[in-house]
Amino acid sequence: MRAQQQQHLIFCRAANDHPSQRRERNTNRTKSKKSVAAAAAAAAARQNRRQFLSASQAACAFLFLPPREESANALEEVKDKEEDKEEEVRENGLLLVNYEGRLKDGTVFDSTYGGLIRSTSGASVSVRESETQPVVISLNANAIQPGQVKGLKRGLLGAKRGEKREIAVKPEDGFGSSEIVSPLRVVVPAKSELFYTVEVLRVSNAGVDALFKGVSLCGVGVANKTTAGCGDI
Repeated sequence: MRAQQQQHLIFCRAANDHPSQRRERNTNRTKSKKSVAAAAAAAAARQNRRQFLSASQAACAFLFLPPREESANALEEVKDKEEDKEEEVRENGLLLVNYEGRLKDGTVFDSTYGGLIRSTSGASVSVRESETQPVVISLNANAIQPGQVKGLKRGLLGAKRGEKREIAVKPEDGFGSSEIVSPLRVVVPAKSELFYTVEVLRVSNAGVDALFKGVSLCGVGVANKTTAGCGDI
């Protein structure tokens, strides 16, 4: 009953309203709807702008990311792989090397790096200055090369170009029980332990021609020595 009365009251008020009042109410309703729609559109625009800025910031952050730490490791791995491509000298192979041989007390008894060489002839002794002169070492077990002991050759197996090795040689793999006089006129006592520092310049498993390919003219001559190919040694 009360609900019917309220509806009747609303109908009566609407019937008694002046037309201008009804137009004003309709105008207000329209404005209210437009305001609501405008507010919703503005909110949607703000949301779209926030999404756009968020995506832009993410893209910029990706473009300016600092290098990853593993990139340095990757470069090192590439470098290691390139170094692994260097040929290893195998059994029966050849090496072009510079080396220095020392006794246990540090005395240098042999060297390809040059220095003073003493020569004796009877009672006379002469001293001359020698230049650095690399030598060829053969890993062939049957190759006999004065001054190049078995332990030195064994310690060079598997060496690569550019490698530097420290090799300790036991007396039985060196000069054994014999006392010898080295090219530097140093007496090497019997049963001496020997210590070598070897710098590998080139290696070849395909013979001497391959060992000296491109560098055969380096150092040729007396007064005016050629330098062709020396940069590859």
